[in-house]
Amino acid sequence: MGFNRVQRTKNILFYNLTCIFVVALVLVALLVLRSWNIGHEEELFTLRYVENSPEIQIASSALQAKIRDRDCNFFNCFDVFKCGYSGKKLSIYIYPIKKFVDDEEVLISVPFSVEFMEILRTIYSSPYYEPDPKKACIFVISLDLLNQNNVRLKETSQILSSLPYWNSGTNHLLFNFLPGSVPDYNPVLEIDLDRGMIAGAGFSTWTYRKTHDISIPVFSLLGHPFDLATCKEGSRQYLATSAQNNIHFEYRNELEDLSEEHPELLVLNRCSQGNTTLRCRGGETFLYPEVLEESTFCLIIRGARLGQTTLSDAMKAGCIPVIVADGYVLPFAENIDWQRASISVFEENLADLIHILKSVSDERISEMRSQACFLWEKYFSSISHVTNAVLNVLNSRIFPHHALTYEDWNNAPGEVCAL
Repeated sequence: MGFNRVQRTKNILFYNLTCIFVVALVLVALLVLRSWNIGHEEELFTLRYVENSPEIQIASSALQAKIRDRDCNFFNCFDVFKCGYSGKKLSIYIYPIKKFVDDEEVLISVPFSVEFMEILRTIYSSPYYEPDPKKACIFVISLDLLNQNNVRLKETSQILSSLPYWNSGTNHLLFNFLPGSVPDYNPVLEIDLDRGMIAGAGFSTWTYRKTHDISIPVFSLLGHPFDLATCKEGSRQYLATSAQNNIHFEYRNELEDLSEEHPELLVLNRCSQGNTTLRCRGGETFLYPEVLEESTFCLIIRGARLGQTTLSDAMKAGCIPVIVADGYVLPFAENIDWQRASISVFEENLADLIHILKSVSDERISEMRSQACFLWEKYFSSISHVTNAVLNVLNSRIFPHHALTYEDWNNAPGEVCAL
């Protein structure tokens, strides 16, 4: 009897200790799970202003990313094996927005522009968005780099290097509209970004990494209403118009000499009051970009930067772009057939401009004008359209068997064949 009582007491004690251990184990597991959830939630993207975001200090001694790898292409710098989690479509992770400051608490990451907020919003709302970085194929950085004039180059490169999934920039995407700065205006974003991809405007054939970068248009902020009938209107007062403000003086002098001999060429200059919606010629004042609707062709000439808002403004007006910028990589050049919507003239042949343009048939002019209107409306008309086109380029590169076809990119609805 005494032995049984002792044994029973031991069993009860063992049972109680076991229960206590199990309860303690469950509590620890719950605490760990809660901590994991908190950490996981911190990785989720929320669309917010930089000023309202958690602050992160970047030390002046922090490592920078390596210089941009100029030899990158899809086959040697892109990790396609990261792209198998979402079936046959792209998956994009957006880094949480942070407020990056330097050692002296000075802001590194500038407040977001309206355009960059729209880029992030478009990606976040797209079917490609992926909240889990472990399942992501592409990583988008929440830093507004659209205008290099606003970017602290060294410190931004240090931010890139500090990102948790940076991995030498592999599969990382940055957006830029205005590369370079005075005096050289380099035709590429001048940040050390190693293997990072750039969706950028103003690439030259020397700076563009084919199948790696994506050439996009410089977005025009001039928002006069778009009317398809006006865009396709055939009767125009001028054969060609030059309305850029930033043309090199040698080209401007040559154009003005041409216009004296050929009055069908309208050469406009900046007005003295500096209003961006006005252009002047002598004592005459013209509304811009409305004046482009009066011309059959519009000159897009090399300026301080290769990429020009005039390209978008011209297409919106149904004014056929004449590209006079040797080496300029046109927007979405790997997908859009620009020969159907524009004319290219070598800079050294500018003196032959009028002869070249007058040799284009009326039928060809009508076709090119319609194509320019179509391309503007589909790819240039909003930040959302530009961004979605970038995503389609990436998706087509990664999943070529499900890529958009030539016809998808270049034919208007109902059009059965290329012109």
